[in-house]
Amino acid sequence: MIKKKQIQAGQDPIKNALKGIDLLQLVFFYRQLSKLKSNRESYHIEFVLKSCYSELAPFEMEEIEKFVAEFISQSASKTSEL
Repeated sequence: MIKKKQIQAGQDPIKNALKGIDLLQLVFFYRQLSKLKSNRESYHIEFVLKSCYSELAPFEMEEIEKFVAEFISQSASKTSEL
């Protein structure tokens, strides 16, 4: 079993795990997968996402969903400032 990464104060563990990864591409891929989401496909979405982004393997799906939502929110606020 994979150990969960320890959360250090003031650091986003998912963002640290994804250093060097194109976050816009990850968010787009996640959103495309989530369009397929139903109770039956939830496991398959998690499997595909973690297979393509092995850095996400130690994280729960809820943590990944929260990260994506925060990323989208931050991107939207930066866009509105321009």
